[in-house]
Amino acid sequence: MIEFCLSTLLWTTVIMGLATVGLNLIRALQVEQICRDAGHMYSQALDFTQAGNQSLLLLLASGLNVTASGGNGVFVFSTVEYIDTPQCAAGGLAGNTGSCPNLGQYVFIQRVVVGSASLFSSVFGTPPTGIVGASGNIASSAYLTNAADRATGFGSVLTLTGGQVAYLTETYFSSPDFAWGSYMSGAGVYGRKIF
Repeated sequence: MIEFCLSTLLWTTVIMGLATVGLNLIRALQVEQICRDAGHMYSQALDFTQAGNQSLLLLLASGLNVTASGGNGVFVFSTVEYIDTPQCAAGGLAGNTGSCPNLGQYVFIQRVVVGSASLFSSVFGTPPTGIVGASGNIASSAYLTNAADRATGFGSVLTLTGGQVAYLTETYFSSPDFAWGSYMSGAGVYGRKIF
């Protein structure tokens, strides 16, 4: 009887841990699907700065406790472009790094965040808030010259040539409902799609 009681404590903890991991795996599948759908809409030029489009996005994520500016989740939409000599020339700059510091770099040309921005920052960096317009667009004068606007490490994920753009969608949803105090706190699910 004593051995059974002692072993029950161990197995109860293991089974509860497995249940938590399993439930988080289900959430990971949900987040991957939502990320893919949101990324597809973003790549088709759906403007997520508009309230109606944000409502559509939040409808996709129903049940995950995310709002347009808070909750337990965040969507980070970015358009990334590779800068080559023609892009510098189109911006009125010479095709060298002295005149066009972001020549040969991947840069953000748009950034839109829906949800709780404090939960997560993009794996590839965040453009300075002062250069991001109300519609999320970044002026060419800023993305050609501002080194803080670079998408760090993006070239190791996807190779682009001059002038090509990629539509990057990153999602993060925290899982406070699966936390066990300090033991499993901070659990969350990250998803990324590139179109």
